Amino acid sequence: MAANVVASTKSGQEQIEDKDTMDFSGMSLIKLKKEEMETQVKVLELEKTLESERRRLGELRKRHYALAGGGMDAAADDEPLGRPVASPRRGILKKPPLAQKPTLVPKPDCQVPWKPWLPG
Repeated sequence: MAANVVASTKSGQEQIEDKDTMDFSGMSLIKLKKEEMETQVKVLELEKTLESERRRLGELRKRHYALAGGGMDAAADDEPLGRPVASPRRGILKKPPLAQKPTLVPKPDCQVPWKPWLPG
């Protein structure tokens, strides 16, 4: 796999060097457009390959983390790792009841003092 990456990188560098020395002045409008479209297709193909390799790298890292004992079972969605996964008990996952505000009854001696400067 590493050899493929190195070879691809070298090939890409050679293509970049070749493109730098290309002379577009002798090309017609149609040829330039064709070259542009072919290059765009190649870019999209490379981006698709890059995206799939990034996904693969992410899966490899998840697997490595799971095998190294990273706490959570990161590969639980994939195939089992050979150890049983405990199923959660029903009573544990229930939400606790919502807390209610306590009902406060005002004390009879807690009266709001009358303020003569306020109307009413």
